[in-house]
Amino acid sequence: MLKAFIAAICLWVGLSATAFAQEPPSEERLALAREVMVLSGGETAYTDMMVQMRPLIIQDMRSRGMSPDMAERAYVVMSEEFARESPRFMELGALAYANAFTDQELIDLAAFLRTPAGQAMIRNQAEIAGAMMRAGAIIGQEIAPRVAERMRGYQPPHTP
Repeated sequence: MLKAFIAAICLWVGLSATAFAQEPPSEERLALAREVMVLSGGETAYTDMMVQMRPLIIQDMRSRGMSPDMAERAYVVMSEEFARESPRFMELGALAYANAFTDQELIDLAAFLRTPAGQAMIRNQAEIAGAMMRAGAIIGQEIAPRVAERMRGYQPPHTP
């Protein structure tokens, strides 16, 4: 699971790099995108991610031979380092929004996020994301034997 977390972060970095490779958005669009990031709870989602990943991170560290105290301390240090990067996360997120949406779409998103339905969506995002992660873990456990069965006897292509 920690590998999935790291892969997600790498994907985010890759998307951010792609965003930087594009023509920079106008300052007006970037301002709209920053507003959408704030309204969407981007910073809270960023910090909540570390809290949600805590058991997986600690379990991974323990599986690598760390003591419980050392794994907990490493998690705390990792959380502190992630917290320091929150402003950068928000800016990279705003840049991604600015590159993905038009000015009008950003205006419409901000308007929706100010509504009770938009706020309810934001309030429930962490719970929904957690449920989706649990669903993925359940499905992963269920398909693991099928994958193992299908891979049994597989011979990779011979390359000279």
